[in-house]
Amino acid sequence: MNIFFVYTDLQALTALVFITITDLMALVKVYYFVRNMKQLKNLMVTLDEKLFQPKHLDQKFVFISGLKFWKFTYVFYHFPVVPTVSAWAVYPVLDGSAKDYRLPFSAWYPYNTKISPFYQITYIYQIVSIWFMAFAALNMDTLMAALMMFVGAQCDILADNVKNLGHTEYNTNLLECVKHHKKILSFAADCNKFFDKIALGQFFTSALTLALTMFQLTVVAPLSSEFYSLLFYTGAMTTEIFLYCWFGNEAEIKFSINNKMDKFDWKLVIKANIVSLKVLGLWPEGNEDYKKNLYTLYAFISLNLFINGHNFFQAMNIFFVYTDLEALTAIIFITITDVLASIKVYYFVRNMKQLKNLMVTLEEKLFQPKHFDQKFVFMSGLNFWKFTYVVYHFPVVPTLSSWTVYPVVDGSAKDYRLPFSAWYPYNTKISPFYQITYIYQVLCIWFLALATLNMDTLIAALMMFVGAQCDILADNVKNLVHADYGTNLLECMHHHREILSFAEDCNKFFDKVVLGQFFTSALTLALTMFQLTLIAPSSSEFYSLLFYTTSMTTEIFLYCWFGNEVEIKVGDMFLMKL
Repeated sequence: MNIFFVYTDLQALTALVFITITDLMALVKVYYFVRNMKQLKNLMVTLDEKLFQPKHLDQKFVFISGLKFWKFTYVFYHFPVVPTVSAWAVYPVLDGSAKDYRLPFSAWYPYNTKISPFYQITYIYQIVSIWFMAFAALNMDTLMAALMMFVGAQCDILADNVKNLGHTEYNTNLLECVKHHKKILSFAADCNKFFDKIALGQFFTSALTLALTMFQLTVVAPLSSEFYSLLFYTGAMTTEIFLYCWFGNEAEIKFSINNKMDKFDWKLVIKANIVSLKVLGLWPEGNEDYKKNLYTLYAFISLNLFINGHNFFQAMNIFFVYTDLEALTAIIFITITDVLASIKVYYFVRNMKQLKNLMVTLEEKLFQPKHFDQKFVFMSGLNFWKFTYVVYHFPVVPTLSSWTVYPVVDGSAKDYRLPFSAWYPYNTKISPFYQITYIYQVLCIWFLALATLNMDTLIAALMMFVGAQCDILADNVKNLVHADYGTNLLECMHHHREILSFAEDCNKFFDKVVLGQFFTSALTLALTMFQLTLIAPSSSEFYSLLFYTTSMTTEIFLYCWFGNEVEIKVGDMFLMKL
């Protein structure tokens, strides 16, 4: 309710919103938690079934590391949460504002909180509320992480059972493993139904809250108690996201690895990447190229409207400000990146058929791991790609968020300032053209940035796949046996030629994109450094440029790291004299 009383004060509104969003998310969690309590209890009952139990003592050691890591994160999660809540509880006392009847949190009450004993009662009420809510959120988060950890543990048990089927009662044991596999699928599906909406809301609110917290850090005194409370709060929010990402990723990896009954699905590794590209109009259905259908129409409109249109209006503005060096630099440093995004999209769409053929090639029998243990040979590379995919979002989302709200934050929105300087064939200084253009620019930059991010990470994934195939080939060569030696050697030679062909096709797909990326990144980083010398240190614009610099550096890192990994692994193959 207090939002309606402070919405005209930007700083007070931001200070209120950044914590209110988290509180509302906790309320949503509690609602779904209570609503689905029966389903949760059924999941606990399922875990007690005989089929889900380890068969012997040694089998417990198979999954105990995952359980210990969950226990560690449960304890570790308290470290940022407890200091944050403690700082909020005592902050009015520490800075002396309690004398003026200031509460830990700005809120509206249907009585006067500036007199005793209403002030003291409300103070205690707020402290009890925030502790209660924080620990409720903490324990709900960790319980959902535990469910994902249980899925991973069951995959470990199943894998051990499959490894040790034995010759006696082989069929009986195999049927039990099949049944266990189906039960794990059912258990995982029920877990997903229990917390899917919570996870979706968590990622959305966490990204927004982190951006607002970064802004709050720019308006509080450095090294103050409020500054440290915001730092701890940032740590708590980051840990919260980490829980869902880490344990969800672990469950997906273990299910993929332990699913011996099916071939390895390379697309599953980059599933999040593919889904994002599909939403952006950059991934037609199945293994097909763009056809004359509604999706192609959607892709044509969205790509031209949100990427090419935005770039055109920004580029046109250069002709109006080229005599002003500072304004020109401010336009060019972001316009270059945007134009490169258009070039990436062009080559991406143009070579879509070639990309889909690469995905089909990965599904061929020759590119599949031959046995269960071989999957562990290349899994570290796949895990690192997933890690970089998530980490890449951390500088990108705050950068976009700060650009989105900057005119509102510095008050220039009152003068009808847009997030980006651009030319339009109408007057953007009047309503509703200003508001429409503002929303258009925000949609464009988010669309463009997420398209760039997912294209970059997909190109990195292709290089990662080449490295994984090198790992498989190396393992096959290491384990050549005298029985069928000649046949297996010929198969390895054929695999080697196919890897070279796959790598060459990958290079044809993205060589021009990589060339453009390194050229524009070097120029953009130089212009960004220049921009940093012109703005006030510790301002919101300063931090947005720092995040932007980190995003550009991460972008270059993707190409360098994964490209270097391929080169090293290919070099190792030559040392083996293939």
